[in-house]
Amino acid sequence: MRTFGVIFTVLNLLALGESVWQPCPQETEFKCGLRPVEHPQKNNEQYVGPAYPGQWPWIGIVYHRKPNQIVEYACGGTLISERHALTSTLCVKSENGTLLNSGDVLFRIGTHKKNLLNVGYAQHRQVVRIHQPVEYDEESENKVVILELSYKVKFNKYVQPACFVQIPIGGPSIHIVTGWGLPEGNDLLGNYETIFRCGENHIYISNNYKYMNLTEVCDKDRGGVVHDSNDYGFPDVSKYLYAIIDCVIACEKNYYDFPGIIWLYGYLPWIATITNLDYLRVVRKGQRYDPSKQYPNLLPRRNCGNVFNGNTETGPNAQLYEYPWMAMIFGRRYFNGSIYHLCTGTLISHRYVLTAAFCIHMGDLLFVRLGDYDKSQNPDCTGSDKMDCAPPFKDYDVEYTTEHPDFNLINDIALIRTKKPVLYEDHIQPVCLPVTPYLRKKKFRQYMFTGWNHEESNLNENNVLQKTIESTVNLTECVSEERILKETNLIAMICTKKYYKYIYPGTPLGNIVNHNGKRFIQFALFSILDYGPYYYTYIPYYMDWIVANMEE
Repeated sequence: MRTFGVIFTVLNLLALGESVWQPCPQETEFKCGLRPVEHPQKNNEQYVGPAYPGQWPWIGIVYHRKPNQIVEYACGGTLISERHALTSTLCVKSENGTLLNSGDVLFRIGTHKKNLLNVGYAQHRQVVRIHQPVEYDEESENKVVILELSYKVKFNKYVQPACFVQIPIGGPSIHIVTGWGLPEGNDLLGNYETIFRCGENHIYISNNYKYMNLTEVCDKDRGGVVHDSNDYGFPDVSKYLYAIIDCVIACEKNYYDFPGIIWLYGYLPWIATITNLDYLRVVRKGQRYDPSKQYPNLLPRRNCGNVFNGNTETGPNAQLYEYPWMAMIFGRRYFNGSIYHLCTGTLISHRYVLTAAFCIHMGDLLFVRLGDYDKSQNPDCTGSDKMDCAPPFKDYDVEYTTEHPDFNLINDIALIRTKKPVLYEDHIQPVCLPVTPYLRKKKFRQYMFTGWNHEESNLNENNVLQKTIESTVNLTECVSEERILKETNLIAMICTKKYYKYIYPGTPLGNIVNHNGKRFIQFALFSILDYGPYYYTYIPYYMDWIVANMEE
C-alpha cells in the first residue's frame, strides 16, 4: 500500500490540483449506469488507456485509516447505490489478513485521479458497516464485500451508481479492466484490454503492448472493474458492472471460473438483500420440485390453446385472434430509463407469463402487454376493414419474476407474475402446456413458430405477428457447433437450424394436439441468442418446476 502520510482531511485540502470550485449539484433521481460526461473522440467501451474525467463515475477509491489518522490507498471500489459500494474482500483486510473494523475504512468517489479532489463533485464517506455474503468462508478470499457508507452520496456528473449485468455471461474472451494506477507510477484511473486464460497463473493487461502478470495487477488495484467488450444483443451492456479483479488463483471446471476475477452474477440475490435495489429484487430464485409434496395445479386444462380457424396456414403473417396468448414483455433500460420491448412470452394462466430467464435480467421489468397483434396500431383490425377490430391491447404490471434455480444460460426458463389477474377476452387467452404424461412424452419433427421476428438482412422488426413452420434437427448437430455449455442437459432442449437475424428470448414453439379437443400446446421457448443453430428450452422437462413455482 502507498502511504500518503497526512491526515485524510488535510489530504483533501492539499490535493486541489487542477480542480475548480463549483457548487455541489442537486441529487438526481436514482438510475444506474448513467454517464453524463461523454468524450466525443473516444469509444467509451473499447478505449484502452487513461480514463477521461467522468468516463466511469461509479468507480471510487477505498482507503485504510492507519494509527495517528494516517490514510493509505487500498484499492478500487464501485458505487452501486446511494449508500453502498462494492469491492473485493481483500480490500478490507489488514496486512496480517484479518478483516478491518468498518471505522478504519473510507470511500472516495467522483475523481479520476488519486490526488485530485475535484472540489464540488468528489465526495468522501466513512464506512459504517462491512457486509459479507452469508456463505462467506474464512478460508476462501475469492469473495466480495459491500461497504455501507455513513450517509448518502449526491449523484452528479462525476458520481453515479453502476448497473449490474444480470445474466451469467462470461468465458474466455477479451474484456476491458478499469482500475487505479495500473501503469507503473501512474495514479490515474485507466482502461486496459485483458485476456483471462484458465489454467494460467496470470492475466494480461495490455496497454501500448505492455503486459502485467496477476501479481503486478493486484499490487496496483485489487478491486478493478471488468467490463465485457461484447453487448450480447443488448445495447450498452458493456457499461454494466460485470466482474471485479481478485487476486486468488482459482480455476475450476466451471466455464466461468478464471484466475484473478470474481464474476458477480452469483452474488446478485445477496446484493439485492443488502441494498434494497428494486431492479435486483424483482427476480426470485425458484424452488426445486419436491416429489414428496403435492402442488396445486393452477394451469388450465380445457380453456386454453383454443384453435382459431384451424391454425394451419403457414403465414408469414398470423391472423388476428389466432395466437391470443402471445405476450410482449417491456422493461426499462438501467442506464437511461428508456422503455423497450425486451422479450417475448406466453400467457399460461390468469397470473403467469412463461418466458426465458435470460431476458428478465436485461432490464427493469415493468409490464406485460397482452392482446397485441400489429405493433403499429391499436386497436388491431383485419386488413383494411376498420369495422372488424379487436379490443385494445392490455398492459399488466409485473409483480415479480421467478427463474430456475440452476439458470446459467442452461435451464433458461422463468415465470412472470402479474400484479393483478389477467382478464380473458377474445384476443387474450392462455396457451396450453403439456400437463399430462402423454403430452410430456409427445415429440414432433416440426413445430409452429410465432413471434415478432424476421428473416431479412436488416434489423427492422415486423410489426405484425409472424408464424412459420420450424423443423428440428438432431442435437448432435447443434453440439458439434460447440455453442452450448458442457453442463447442458440435452434432454431439456430441442434444436432448429433455421437462421433468423433476431429473435426475442422466450419466443414459443408449439403444435396442435388432440387434448380435450384440438388445442394448441406450447412445447418449447427460444433460449440462446446466437448465430448458427437455435436452441429452445424443452418445456415438458420443466413441467414439474413450473407447477411447483406457481402461486394462487
